[in-house]
Amino acid sequence: MKIDCSVGEVVDKISILDIKIDSIKDPIKLGHCMIERDVLLEALKDNELCTEKVDYYRKTLRAVNQVIWDDQEVLRVTTDWAEYGKLAYRVILYNDARFRLKRILNEICVLKNEVQLKEQKSYQSKSFHIILSSKLNFKEQVAQTRYLSSMYDHITVLDGADRLKDALQDHPFVSFCTEKEYTYNDCVITVQECEVEVDQWFFDGSKQ
Repeated sequence: MKIDCSVGEVVDKISILDIKIDSIKDPIKLGHCMIERDVLLEALKDNELCTEKVDYYRKTLRAVNQVIWDDQEVLRVTTDWAEYGKLAYRVILYNDARFRLKRILNEICVLKNEVQLKEQKSYQSKSFHIILSSKLNFKEQVAQTRYLSSMYDHITVLDGADRLKDALQDHPFVSFCTEKEYTYNDCVITVQECEVEVDQWFFDGSKQ
């Protein structure tokens, strides 16, 4: 039996299988994981989705899912309720980030002659409005914006440089405006530093 599912769901599943293959020691379980991953990778190949862009989101989803995996391993055994609450909250945040990354993939990977399946969430959308400090270099600005777009449903960047706009042109949920054009009532946050590993989150969409 084969069931249609979204591109984001497939790439997310592959990223989880990547973690399982690196973590599971039982040879029988490991073999099943490797077979399943091979089937899903072949599906991407058949739909011409073995691209640098999809690979970027696979790696990013793996990083997010690794946090969830590690935290859940601790949650299963901890008796420290303060730690439990802290980790449980982070699992919720990163599970939402996981959803947003899948949502991006579902927007940018349109399959011909296929029903476009898109996962939905019931929570209220969260937007974030930022100015990127000139202290951040180009790669840090791109990486930080892509990271924040996994923490929020839409990012608005005020007065972003043209090079930054080009690098994020593939992103359906990041927009740009000038300070004069800005009409939202929400406050604007100036991002002074990069919170994430740049090489993990940097991707230049202008080169795709």
